[in-house]
Amino acid sequence: MVRAICGFSTDRVFVGDKGRIMTFTGGAQPPRVVPSPTATGLSSVWGSAPDDLWIVVDQETILHGSAF
Repeated sequence: MVRAICGFSTDRVFVGDKGRIMTFTGGAQPPRVVPSPTATGLSSVWGSAPDDLWIVVDQETILHGSAF
């Protein structure tokens, strides 16, 4: 289940259950699953650019970096 989406121009980042992180860059390419450092649910994602993302993990951990 997707819990949060963050978008920049044509780039989108989706986070959700079981540590799932997915990116979508538009066009004909399907969304891409990004390796996650956790299997715990992710509840929020935001940032100022695709390479400056903040993701909140359910256990009150905050991840920072790029998903692209």
